Amino acid sequence: MSNTSTNSMLPSSLTFTLSRKPVFYIRRDELLTESIQISPIANAEFCVPLYTQVGDDNEILHEIQAQGVDKLADSLQDAISALEECHYIGTITEMIHDEINRCRSFAARLRRPIVSSCLCNSCNDWMRGGCSSTCTHYKKECHHEHQ
Repeated sequence: MSNTSTNSMLPSSLTFTLSRKPVFYIRRDELLTESIQISPIANAEFCVPLYTQVGDDNEILHEIQAQGVDKLADSLQDAISALEECHYIGTITEMIHDEINRCRSFAARLRRPIVSSCLCNSCNDWMRGGCSSTCTHYKKECHHEHQ
């Protein structure tokens, strides 16, 4: 099954850059078993790169999603600029500004989830998404007010 229709819907300027470097290389069509031959450099024989995992499983996905949300915010900003060039300033542009702010905030939350940003070294209340409300480190480390 081919996803040609999906690929045709993607913009041609869409690129992804992986910043990780391969740890080593294996042969093409090599079965991954307990003992395989590897090479630290790529060559004609050892040409398939293998990487180690960096960060949690969703870190790269969150970054790609955040970049998409940033792209939406940029597009909305372009729409506002076009409206302002036509001297249209009003409720609609205010609503678009609010949406841009929500997009930027959401992208920031994708890049730095509350679980990683609001847990002090004393607590482990990750199910709630942050330190417990009685934690003495909560205000100091997260800069949030209790509600």
